[in-house]
Amino acid sequence: MLLKTARLLSVPALLASAAIVAGPFSTPVRTEEPQAKEKSHAEEKPRAEELKAAGGKRYQREDILKAIYLCNFGRYIQWPEKSATMPRPPFVVGVLGPDPVADILDEIAKDKKIVGRPIQVKRFATMADYTPCQVMFICSDVAVAEKTAAIEKFKNSTVLLVGEEPQFARRGANINLATDENHVRIEINLEISKQAGLKISSKLLSVAEIVTGLRD
Repeated sequence: MLLKTARLLSVPALLASAAIVAGPFSTPVRTEEPQAKEKSHAEEKPRAEELKAAGGKRYQREDILKAIYLCNFGRYIQWPEKSATMPRPPFVVGVLGPDPVADILDEIAKDKKIVGRPIQVKRFATMADYTPCQVMFICSDVAVAEKTAAIEKFKNSTVLLVGEEPQFARRGANINLATDENHVRIEINLEISKQAGLKISSKLLSVAEIVTGLRD
């Protein structure tokens, strides 16, 4: 099914209009575009192919917001100082499975930094491919067995495990980015994060829904 073009835009367009990477969190984040000015019939509802041809690749707004959130978590979460999962100097974000979020992160990484550190994006087809990251994002299309393997692998780990499907934080992830009625909501399993030694700022907690659940 074709994506609605009203929800397609380039990464620079969103960064320029929202400046979310440099600023604080806000939630819930609406994924709708502002109402456009009236256009002639010939200009209405351009196809995705036309948008791409007009200047750069377009992504769903929800996916761009999720990528920005993944980067911003590095600003509002403190990892243990001697964490083995904190390779330096880059801030490493891993993506498990095929997801446009990885491509968007590549775009952001070109000219953005997280607390002064360059952003590195790693892609993994399976958990067997995993190498150390600060943040691990699990694509909703990943097989159930791989999701379960990720939850088990990062149990009591300082890797920030993030998903994008219902109940994922309750099942064992630290954070879930839920899309609901044109909003992106942040769900945080605070108990699990504390057990792992991750300190989440009050600013992030204030805009999130706190959920409960145990990895075991």
